[in-house]
Amino acid sequence: MKKIKLFIAIFLALFLASCSAAPNGGDNAQNGNIQGGGTGNNQIVIPEGHKIIYTVEYTIVIENELSTSINEINAKLYELDGYISSSKQSFSNGTFVYKIPTEKLNDFLNHIDSYNGVKEKSINSEDVTTSYNEILAEMETLEASKKAYENMLANDSLTMSQIIEINKEIESLNTRLKSLGKSLDNFNERIDYATITIKYYLGSQEPAFLSGYGDFLLDVGKGIIEFLAYTAPFALIASGTVVIIYFYKKKKQPKK
Repeated sequence: MKKIKLFIAIFLALFLASCSAAPNGGDNAQNGNIQGGGTGNNQIVIPEGHKIIYTVEYTIVIENELSTSINEINAKLYELDGYISSSKQSFSNGTFVYKIPTEKLNDFLNHIDSYNGVKEKSINSEDVTTSYNEILAEMETLEASKKAYENMLANDSLTMSQIIEINKEIESLNTRLKSLGKSLDNFNERIDYATITIKYYLGSQEPAFLSGYGDFLLDVGKGIIEFLAYTAPFALIASGTVVIIYFYKKKKQPKK
């Protein structure tokens, strides 16, 4: 009995350790979160020399015809040289993802804030200056290496095998440069154009108190799965130990 109590104590200690080791998720790279409708006086400023990615989310409830308000906002978007990245619309609701030149972001947000139906608003920013500069530095180094290899090819005394080997190195450098170039283009697109997501609802179609209950249950389910995944090894050890102790004690009991 003492052995079983000791085992249970050890199992509980391992269980608590596994719970404390469970992942809590990485830190959110975005910052500057703002909740609630704006005042129409947005003053987003990009510090000189910094690369900032801005994402904005709105919830807007329209009392009259949904398409009218959406069309008005879309017209302002086009006026500011923006475009619609994606959209989904029905009679009672819609979700639009807009891309707007970052230097015109304040103008667009001020226009959206002028609507009385703005219920929620969040502005998030991510400073990617370090990552951006690291890509530029690596590309500069690779370009220098490529130039050196190209200069080597000008040597008439090279053998065919040496030429082939140098060309392979140049090809490898070009592949890496192409990949870095795509990453840089992706950064530039997200830096130059802010992303604004607007969820439109018609009148009573505004999300109700329990509208997020499904997401809550989903998060709970994920938590349970993570818990089982982290505790399963300890549970198997516990079960096996209990079985071994049971049969050991049974074997030790005198036969009647």
